[in-house]
Formats: sequence, structure tokens, C-alpha cells
Amino acid sequence: SIDFKGSDFKALAYEYMQNGSLEDCFHQSTESADQLQVMSLRLIQRLHIAIEVASAIQYLHCLCQTPIVHGEVKPSNILLDQDMVAHVSDSGLAKFLYEIPLSNSSQNLITSSGIRGTVGLLQKYGMGSKPSIPGDVYSFGMLLLEMIRKRPTDAMFRDGVTLHNL
Repeated sequence: SIDFKGSDFKALAYEYMQNGSLEDCFHQSTESADQLQVMSLRLIQRLHIAIEVASAIQYLHCLCQTPIVHGEVKPSNILLDQDMVAHVSDSGLAKFLYEIPLSNSSQNLITSSGIRGTVGLLQKYGMGSKPSIPGDVYSFGMLLLEMIRKRPTDAMFRDGVTLHNL
């Protein structure tokens, strides 16, 4: 579309997600009775959410014609609909991975994105990683860690104990 100045305007419109995000469920307290129900997710609900997110990531990495790196798999980007079905959102850091021949005999997947994002992502990229499929898998692992109530900034990650070491 075009904005009020006549410039190109691009936007994504998401369906309203009644149950917010995993971030809301795990890390925010609220007085609302609806939110209290969401905040006490049962193990089976967490398992279903993890499977749905893994399926979405698998689709981006393996089933798209050109693989896509999401770039920021984290609880605030996992939205929950009225039936508690997970939807992976916020593709603002997503990048297509293109195959570029590095020599006559080999090819490599590359992307040109820079380092942006949250604490967990900066920890990952600080270890020398670039946005990549393994980076998304690492972020998914961090999401699973948060699903068992441990944040990358948790007090347990001090005195030489790092998320990477864990």
C-alpha cells in the first residue's frame, strides 16, 4: 500500500490472539482471572506449544523453497490463540538464506543480516555465531528453557555458569 506521504507502506496484519504471548504467560503477573488461567499452563499445554513452534521452525528451515531464518525465536514472539494454539510471529529479523557458490565444488548458505535483538540472541551471537538455522535451533532451545521457568538472565547464570555451558 501507500502511506499518507505517497511512500510504499508494508505491514503485516495478525489475527487477534486472545491469550497473548508466552512472555505474558511466564513472566508477567496480573490480576485478571483469564490471565491467571493462562499463566498456569499444564505440562501437556507446554508440550503442544513446543511441538507447534518446532513445526513452524521446521517449515521455515526445510519446507520453504528458499530456507528462512526467523532470527528471534523467543516467548514474546510466540502468540497463543483462544484454543492455546501457538503461532510464531514477528518476522522482523527473518532472513532468506541463499545458496552462494564458494568454490567450484562446494556451496554455502549465507545471509547478510547484522547482529540485532535481545539478550539471549546477543549471547548467542557474542559466541561468534551469525543468524543461521543452527541459531534458530539454539533460540528454540532457549525457549524450551524458559518454558521450564529459566530465563537467560536468571540468577543461576552467574559466577561462571553460562547458558552456553548449561
